[in-house]
Amino acid sequence: MSLGPLTKVEVTPSPGALAELAEFLIAAPEGEPKLVGYYDRRGKLRRIMATYPDGTRCRININAGAFVTSSRTELPTISLRGSDAQG
Repeated sequence: MSLGPLTKVEVTPSPGALAELAEFLIAAPEGEPKLVGYYDRRGKLRRIMATYPDGTRCRININAGAFVTSSRTELPTISLRGSDAQG
């Protein structure tokens, strides 16, 4: 089911929002994230995207009843070079 077009709004995260967001992260990344909310046609928040300076990204999907339906965290990739890559 498609949500249709969503309106993107960049916000400054409050300490309370950062604390709530931390529940969805595997490890606490350094720095303050860039936080973007996506709203549906009726003005309801449907998605939150947080991007941290180290490359960690967190996406939280919210249904029309304001409940979290899913979340996804992407960690930055680490490339190994030389003898470390061989194990």
